[in-house]
Amino acid sequence: MKFILLLPLVFIFVSCSSTKHQHQDQKRQVASVNEEKSSEINREVTTVCTFKNEKRTIHHVLYESKGCTVDYTKLGETSRVAIAKNTISYCDSTVTRIRGRLEKSGFNCSDS
Repeated sequence: MKFILLLPLVFIFVSCSSTKHQHQDQKRQVASVNEEKSSEINREVTTVCTFKNEKRTIHHVLYESKGCTVDYTKLGETSRVAIAKNTISYCDSTVTRIRGRLEKSGFNCSDS
């Protein structure tokens, strides 16, 4: 009887631990992509969007290997919102979507 009660608890601990490891693996993958790509940047585009005294930036990096990354800065905090290893269309559509939403909200955006 005790075995039957303990089995669900063991399952919960194992699944929680697995989720933690998955998150750590994702961070490692992003870090390894950054290291690989740092020497092969083909083009960088920074889009700056402003509204009153608020500023947001979208930083789009294209690599020679056809990969890309997109970082978004809001209220001084930057997060990676897109990453692709073999195509740039995913990053392009992410930039277009974010810029469109900002402009709909009244922001004025320009590339630099």
